[in-house]
Amino acid sequence: SLINTKDASRNKNRNGNAKITGLVPLLGATVSMDYVGARAETNQGFSSLSPQWSSGLAFKASVPLLRGLVWNNPWTQVKVTNLLRESSLESFRADLMDTVLGTVQSYWQLVAQQEQLRVAKKSHQTSLALLDQTKIQYEVGVKSKVEVIQAEAGVAERELEVINTEARYQNSQDALIDAVYGVRLTPNSQLQIAPTDSPSDFDEIHIDREVAAQLAAENRPELANLKLEIERQEVLVRFRKNQRLPQLDLNVSYGTSGIEGKANPDPIAIGALPPVEDTGGNFSDTHDQWFEKRGGREYAVGGVISIPLGNYGPRHSVSRARLELRRAKTQMLALNQNIILEVRRDIRLFEAARKGIDASERQRIAAEEQLRAERIRLEHGESTPFDVLQKESDLVNAEVSKIRALQLYRTSAANLDRRQGTILRTHNIVVGSVGALRNGMESESFGLRDILDPINPASRN
Repeated sequence: SLINTKDASRNKNRNGNAKITGLVPLLGATVSMDYVGARAETNQGFSSLSPQWSSGLAFKASVPLLRGLVWNNPWTQVKVTNLLRESSLESFRADLMDTVLGTVQSYWQLVAQQEQLRVAKKSHQTSLALLDQTKIQYEVGVKSKVEVIQAEAGVAERELEVINTEARYQNSQDALIDAVYGVRLTPNSQLQIAPTDSPSDFDEIHIDREVAAQLAAENRPELANLKLEIERQEVLVRFRKNQRLPQLDLNVSYGTSGIEGKANPDPIAIGALPPVEDTGGNFSDTHDQWFEKRGGREYAVGGVISIPLGNYGPRHSVSRARLELRRAKTQMLALNQNIILEVRRDIRLFEAARKGIDASERQRIAAEEQLRAERIRLEHGESTPFDVLQKESDLVNAEVSKIRALQLYRTSAANLDRRQGTILRTHNIVVGSVGALRNGMESESFGLRDILDPINPASRN
C-alpha cells in the first residue's frame, strides 16, 4: 500500500505570529511588518519533513498618490492639534493677563480707600476740635447754643462718614485678599493687608498712539488666537480639497521565508522521486535562510484606484470650510479695528486722568486756603462753625477727588498695559513659570510688586 496505516494519525502543530503596523502622517502611508513562525510534527507520510520548522517575514506599504497624500486625516489631526495647543496657551495667557489686571486694580482700590479713610478720620478729628472750641466759646458767652448744635451735627456727620469709609475699606481688603489668597479667605479671617505704595509717587508716562497700537497688534493674545484659528481653517480647507480627489494608492510588499526540519521516517513513496534529505537544521536556521538567500522570496506591486461619482459630499465640505475661513478673517479685521478703538479710548482716559491729578491738586490747594481763611474769620467772630464745617467739607471733597484721580491714573495705566498685551512683561511674569500668588496667612505690609513677585520665576531663584 502507498499509505502507511500501521499507526493512528497524529499531528502536533505550534505556531505564532507578530505584527507591527506604523503610520507616516505626512505621506498618509501605512507600513507593516509581519512575522510568522511554526513547528509541525506528524506521523503521516504526506509530509516530507517531520518535525518541520518554518518562518516568514513580510514588509508591506500602502502609499496614497492622490487623495490622502500629505493632507490626509492623520496629518491634518497633527496640524490641528498643534494649533489648538498653541491656542490654549494663548487663552491661558489672556486669562493670566486679566488676573494680573484684576489684582492691580484691587490693590489700587485698597490704596485709595486707605487714603480716603485717612482723610475721613482727619476730618472727624478736625470737627471734634471745632466742637471743643465752640463749647468753650459758648461757656464764656461768645457763641450761641445753635452754633454748638451745628458743631455737634458736624461731628456726627463725619463720624458716619468714617463708619461708611471703614466699611468700604474692609470690602476693598476682602477683594484684594480674595485675589491674592483665593480660597484661604474664610468668614473668620483676620488677615489685613497694609499697602506700602503711595498713590502720589508715580513717574510721568508719555504714550505714543502708533507705538501703543503696534504693541497691541504684536502682543494681544486675542489676536494671536484668531491668527491660529485662521491657520486651522486654512489647514481644514486644504484637507477638504484633498478629499475631493480620486483615490489612487500604491501597494508594495516584500516577503521572505525559510524551512528546516528532519526527514519523515515514514514518507510516502511517489513514483521515482528521490526521498527528501534530512536538513539537520532547527528553527533558528530558518532565519539564516532569509539572509543567505536560500529561502523563498516574494515581491508584489499593485495599485487601487477609486473615482467617486458626483462627489457632492466632499465638494460641500470644501464650501463650508471656505466660509469658516472667511468668517475667521472677517473676525480678525473686526478685532484689529476694535483694538485700535480700545487703545485710543484708554490713552484718552489715561491722559485725562493725568490732567485730572493736576486739576484736583489745584482744587485741593484752593479749598485748603478757603478753610484757613474761614477759620481766621471764625476767630474774629465773623463766621460760624457751620461755615467752617462747610469749607472743611469742601477740602475733604477736594482731597477725595485727588485720591480718585490718582487711582484712575494708576488703573488707566494698568488697563492700557492690558490693551497693549504687555502687562505680563511689565510685571516680569512668564507664562510657563506661573505659580501661586502667595502662600502666607498672616497680616502683611507690602506693595504691588511684593504681591505679584511670587508668580515671577526670577523671584524664586
